[in-house]
Amino acid sequence: MQDNKDKRPCKKLKVNFTYKKPTDDELRNLIDSSRCKNTDYSTSNWIRALEKFRTDVNYQGLIEEVDTKEELEDQLCRFVHAMRKKDGSEYHVSSVNSCMFAINRHLNNKSVLSKPINIMDKDQYYKLWQILNGKVKSLVSQGRGERNGADGFTEDDLLQILDHPAMSGNDPASLLYRIFFFNAIFLGLRGGEHFNLQLQNFIRRKDKYGGFDVIIYKSKTNQRGANNIESQGDKLYIPEIPSIIEMYENYFTKRPTQADPHFYLKPCNISEVEFNGQWYHKQHVSEKEIKSFMKKIVTLTGINVDDRKISNHSGRKTLVQILKRRGFSNSECMASTRHKSEQGLARYERPETEIQRNNAFNLVEAFGFNKNNIRSEESMEQSTLSTDNFVVAKSLLNDNREVINSANSNIKVTRRPLKDLNEIQENKSQNLEELVSKLTADKVFINSVIIFNNNPNSHN
Repeated sequence: MQDNKDKRPCKKLKVNFTYKKPTDDELRNLIDSSRCKNTDYSTSNWIRALEKFRTDVNYQGLIEEVDTKEELEDQLCRFVHAMRKKDGSEYHVSSVNSCMFAINRHLNNKSVLSKPINIMDKDQYYKLWQILNGKVKSLVSQGRGERNGADGFTEDDLLQILDHPAMSGNDPASLLYRIFFFNAIFLGLRGGEHFNLQLQNFIRRKDKYGGFDVIIYKSKTNQRGANNIESQGDKLYIPEIPSIIEMYENYFTKRPTQADPHFYLKPCNISEVEFNGQWYHKQHVSEKEIKSFMKKIVTLTGINVDDRKISNHSGRKTLVQILKRRGFSNSECMASTRHKSEQGLARYERPETEIQRNNAFNLVEAFGFNKNNIRSEESMEQSTLSTDNFVVAKSLLNDNREVINSANSNIKVTRRPLKDLNEIQENKSQNLEELVSKLTADKVFINSVIIFNNNPNSHN
């Protein structure tokens, strides 16, 4: 019986289509679709710069055609030494680093040399490493090694932006900007993630509260390739606060049918709205235009950005600084920001220069300098998200030590009992509590963990 059973013919699979052999172009397109566009863009730019140098100094052929390791290292050493911007000025250290990684990627894809190639390996390319090390140290000594990332918003900035008529949500443009601002700070999106955001990323939760989940299927720190098949998309949370949900729902209902899947659509002008009642075009906002959204918002709302760098990334930095201001741990912040390391998160926190400024100011007061001889305290103490953590230390100094210069130059220090720390924390947080109150009462928003966690000690 067993033998007869084994000899039975297999059932034919029923298929509704016929396989076709993929072409080489189709395979190449699939490979290209898995690559990061920004990475490819960076690589092509740096290779153009390298080839311009090679052409100017009369090297023959292309860099990938160099057939000996020694010749490759020699050419790269000379390029690193000579590399300049188009205007002849020096690059920033981070740019030099990006350049080296871009060249390494290019060589591993196209070089005639055996692979893998690692021009960053000190043991394999020691002379190149020496040149690169010297170049970096030279740039650092010129002040070209300091990071100049986007700045966050102050609490007053947030109130001013969200209270401004240009962000009211009562017309197509203001609704678009308000939703963008929500996404930038509330979801902590990276600058480039706004363009990739699509309507399908927003999923209504099936609980009794009716908020939204926002699924980021692929991101900078979650590429989800063949090496990480089991990974899932990042889920972000929009709380079920009616004023927030209503704003999103209004935007969704104003989108025309059969519009582009991209989340941000081009707004119609007032005359178009009056003529046909349509708020948005079917076409999406271009990537270039989206990159300028945050700058448009601060211009429309009259935010002073002197000595500050504001970009779409400012929203993400503001999120981190608010959470840290409220006493949340690194791991809790990373759950919202999707950072994979505390080192990456630390770049978003209060800069050391602000700490040093507060320390220096406290020392000046301790030495008994007249306040008229130093900069106005108001000008030095803007209530920023990046400095408020240290107002406690300053309050303790001001409230509990009086430095008195007597006629005989003797300094007498009088001490008063320390104030209750809770009272100090309450005074220190007045601006932020005003913001939280406004966010919940006047159709303004903030991260849900902030709204439901008003105890300053609960996460310490």
